Amino acid sequence: MDVVTEIALTTAEVGRIFDECCIQEGDEATPERVEGMNDAYSFHPSRLFVHAATIKLLLGKLSPKYSSGSGMSIMHARMDRTGHQWANDIRPVEQLFCLGIAIKAAKWSLPRAKWAIFTDEIPYAVILA
Repeated sequence: MDVVTEIALTTAEVGRIFDECCIQEGDEATPERVEGMNDAYSFHPSRLFVHAATIKLLLGKLSPKYSSGSGMSIMHARMDRTGHQWANDIRPVEQLFCLGIAIKAAKWSLPRAKWAIFTDEIPYAVILA
């Protein structure tokens, strides 16, 4: 497991961790599958374990509103807790939440079948304690 005390929330960092955690051709591990907005992702369990502390740290840089009640639309997660916009589009935000879901540090507020009630069907997410 990585020991991280500080890391910047950037699209490059989220993308790097996401790519490293995805199942690769030839991997023999049973994948951790997560349903995202448009795709389902398969992550390698031991690589998720290696990055778990960093994923939690990055999720912690988002608004505290994600840690209470039914969470918030992931569209708002393009901004960090200080109001700095770290992502220009939803893709890296989806990647971060899917990583969080894979390590049981986040969840979608409602099942996918109910996302139609959300604006543009962009789901709400909750960061778990």
